[in-house]
Amino acid sequence: MELEEIDPDRCFLEQGVICAGLVTVEGCGARCTSHNMPCRGNHVSGRYCRYRLPVQYGGGCPLSGGGVMSKKIVIDPISRIEGEGKVSIFIGTDGEVVKARSQMMEFRAFEEFVKGRMIWDMPVITSKICGICPIPHHLAAVKAVEAVLGVNELPPAALLLRKLLLAGGAIQDHALHFLYLAFPDFVFGPETPPEKRSVAGLLEKHGALVKKAVFLRKCGVQLAEMISSHSIYPVTAIPGGMSKGIGCGGVGQGKGDACQGLVNSGRMC
Repeated sequence: MELEEIDPDRCFLEQGVICAGLVTVEGCGARCTSHNMPCRGNHVSGRYCRYRLPVQYGGGCPLSGGGVMSKKIVIDPISRIEGEGKVSIFIGTDGEVVKARSQMMEFRAFEEFVKGRMIWDMPVITSKICGICPIPHHLAAVKAVEAVLGVNELPPAALLLRKLLLAGGAIQDHALHFLYLAFPDFVFGPETPPEKRSVAGLLEKHGALVKKAVFLRKCGVQLAEMISSHSIYPVTAIPGGMSKGIGCGGVGQGKGDACQGLVNSGRMC
């Protein structure tokens, strides 16, 4: 079978062609025919990836843009981001960079496994999409449910609680990103060894600032926990309002810290 006769939208095995998909990891970024997502390589099994050239053609992806490669540099996973990603750099036979791909994993399959569940389960399930920013997912899902049910207005107290919950999530999320992911690179620069570009390295050089950032994140977490009953995955936003008020349950010292964190959040710069 000639290359021109192969249907790229069908599995090669179904067309009687021996496929190297099980043993190759192209990661070219081409759109997958199965999931319409950029290719990150075949990490599971052949049936999940159809963009694999037959072994007699040397492997690779027919949609990757062509070019003879002599070397491929892969950085996987990428650190300093809230999520999963990788960078692939393709080097030609002349030693020059032929192309580079930045690939982020966005498809989490939540669209599939929420099918058949009750509508009021959506805000609780979708908050599990991310452990760093679960609150926006929680609130977006409950707003989607309210749109389906025709809920156009919330009690004023519920609206304020949701805004406070979102503020708490933003404070802890931004403090975490600033302190643990971005700030070490900005302070030390790329010439510093990686083991020094960390929170531990920051403690040695900017101990007071690190403590403020840690406290700020603590305040955001406590504020969210007061409203959502959980420090990570919120559950209290329900269609039409909130399941509890801020005064329910023992708030204790956390309330004071959280309020102080809101006051101090603008002083970090």
